[in-house]
Order: sequence, then structure tokens, then C-alpha cells
Amino acid sequence: APAGPGVDRPLPYTADAEGSCAEGSTPAQTMSGTDPHNAFVCVRGGGDGQVISIDLGRTYMIAAISLTPGWVGLDASGVSQWSQHRVLTTVQYSFPDDPSLPIVTQQTQNVHGEAVQPIKHVLTSRIRMLVRYTSRPPADPASPTTPPAAGGLGSVFGDAAPTAAPQLPLQAPRGGGAGGDGTDPVDATFAVSSLKIIGHEAV
Repeated sequence: APAGPGVDRPLPYTADAEGSCAEGSTPAQTMSGTDPHNAFVCVRGGGDGQVISIDLGRTYMIAAISLTPGWVGLDASGVSQWSQHRVLTTVQYSFPDDPSLPIVTQQTQNVHGEAVQPIKHVLTSRIRMLVRYTSRPPADPASPTTPPAAGGLGSVFGDAAPTAAPQLPLQAPRGGGAGGDGTDPVDATFAVSSLKIIGHEAV
């Protein structure tokens, strides 16, 4: 059968941020949903290192993890949220069922879309997701389908930088500089639009 037990697909799971995210966060389970106007928003409490526990309910063969870092798209009121929250840059996945399995580190490149991390056929019912590092959302987000330089906005970071800066209204400078001391509201939270665990039943 085409949709037989060995076919990889997004698996159902429950996600819990286990008190790693401060008051005001949305449920980690939000990132398992398909609502394009919603995202998991974690109040960082001043730093990274949050742990999100993912329970698949039974043992599966995991083939890949697809993470959409940041809040891609519009919220329910039609406002873009990309620039309002930090994005996941470095995430580590470990597998509590078998501590001998190597930890998998994913670098998302802060893409504006899905970042897919292949997994070398891990049998597990649980995944521990550690947020190692978050970044401010790139003002010119890289698209997962086209190279960053192909967007026509590459010149913003070239010789034209001084004159191009006013194109970002009402926002503190991204990166270090004036907003680097944590006072920028964007530093208070990170967002995850979607997390998909791709795999199939363990035979």
C-alpha cells in the first residue's frame, strides 16, 4: 500500500517546554499545528538554553526533522510577525530513549521557511530539543528556495548601506550596535512557526 507503515510522513507528537519558557509564552504544542497565523512564542527570560520535550507516544523510525524558525507569515490580525521575535539559529536534538545515540545539531541559517535536518534513522519515542542559540531576525531573510544573493536586496549590505538604512522604520538596528544590550523588545522572545518530525512506524 502506498501509505503503508514504511512511508515517511509528519508524525503526531506532544511538545512541552517544561518550564523552560517564562510566563507569557504560548504552548510549545502550537508549533505542531497547521494554523499559518499562529506560532510557538517562548519568553526567553534573558537568554537561550530552553529545552522542549517532544513525545511521539510510541517508537518511530525518525528520518528528518523540519523546523521553521521564527514567525513566518502573518498573525490573525494580518500583521507580519517576522521582525518581532528572535529566530532559532542552532538547535540540538537528543534522544532520551537511547543515550548512546549521537546528538544531532541543526544550523537553520535563520531561513525564512523550512530548514530540514536529515536524521540517520533513529528509533525513538522521545526527542529532547535544546535551543542553543537564537538570533535577531534578518531584515533580508534568506528564502529556502532561492540563494540569499538572488533576492535583489543584496546591495543593501554593500556600498549602499548608509543610504539604505532608513528603509527599516521604527526598528532598532539588527545585530549588535545600539540594540545589543537586550533592551530591544525583539530580544524578549523567540518564535517557531512549525516543527515537523518526519518518520514512520518502527517495524
